[in-house]
Amino acid sequence: MVFVHIMKKVPEKLGGLRTYKTIKHGLKQLVYDATSTIDFEVGWEQFISNFSLQNNEWLSTFYNDKSI
Repeated sequence: MVFVHIMKKVPEKLGGLRTYKTIKHGLKQLVYDATSTIDFEVGWEQFISNFSLQNNEWLSTFYNDKSI
């Protein structure tokens, strides 16, 4: 249920990015297709690196709060 809430905020939080559609697709795959914590962790690092999103505050907050 948390992921559904997060995915609903994607257009608002990331919609202004030039590669928004590709980013949204990549995030959706990561969130819904990761089969383990390790898959998610590795996928997250690749996702952030591939789209140069290291400085995106919303994604950083989302990632840092994932264990709550």
